[in-house]
Amino acid sequence: MRRASAAAELFPVDRLHVERMLWRRRKVPHHYSGSLSAGDASLRLDGQDPATGIAVSLSVPYAEIERVRMPTGPAEHVAGERGVVIELVDAEAICLAEVGAAPSRARWLAAQLAKLCGGGPATPRHVKGSRREPRR
Repeated sequence: MRRASAAAELFPVDRLHVERMLWRRRKVPHHYSGSLSAGDASLRLDGQDPATGIAVSLSVPYAEIERVRMPTGPAEHVAGERGVVIELVDAEAICLAEVGAAPSRARWLAAQLAKLCGGGPATPRHVKGSRREPRR
């Protein structure tokens, strides 16, 4: 019988991992670059400020994520990239984007994040804006 490695026992396996991510708070102009990891209980952004090189990490428990949606306009893009907006319960939203990704990849990422967040008490089980809504 094969035994799991010590590292696998100490650290939970990521349910989602994306390299080459950009992120920022919604009303903040500067962004960070790095990666996104999603485990069993939280979303984690690791990277650095491209201007200063300062390393940053942000961990967000799923229970603090109110909803995941597509951006409503350029003000919610990150460094010109269209991505996903993560709205938090009691904090400014996080805008994130995968570098060079097609719009379909952003919709896929939003759907994956929404699935992971689905267990949180304040999180709807859908991604707002991921499908075109009918005209009225």
